[in-house]
Amino acid sequence: MELMTRFSDFLVTPLVVWTARGLCAFAVVLVVWKSIVPSFSQNTIPHMDKVLHFGAYFVIAGLALLSRFWPHPKAAGRITLITVIILGVVVELLQGMMAVGRSASIADAIANSLGACLAFLLWYGFSDWFNRAVSTG
Repeated sequence: MELMTRFSDFLVTPLVVWTARGLCAFAVVLVVWKSIVPSFSQNTIPHMDKVLHFGAYFVIAGLALLSRFWPHPKAAGRITLITVIILGVVVELLQGMMAVGRSASIADAIANSLGACLAFLLWYGFSDWFNRAVSTG
């Protein structure tokens, strides 16, 4: 249990939190940029774009959760989840409104939301398990 306590303490160090914040900001900028600029590549694997949407928003949500933007852990998870889902929906709406060779897609918005939801569920389950393990140790 000493190892878990040390790992828990490590996750809240300023180095980890600020690194996660920087990576989260970079990921958001990269995903938004790649979502609104014209795409000239064609995916040869069917539905690969949905996998990429899922993965991108999984990473954004995971980094946002590690960033500890909000002080209360339980509320932070829900706020992060809602914020990342809104980001995904807004980006899809922007794609539909801009004349850049992109179109809005409900399936992409769903993939974005599912990626964020999986990150939240893993974070929530892991943090609950982790807190129980540390408190019983």
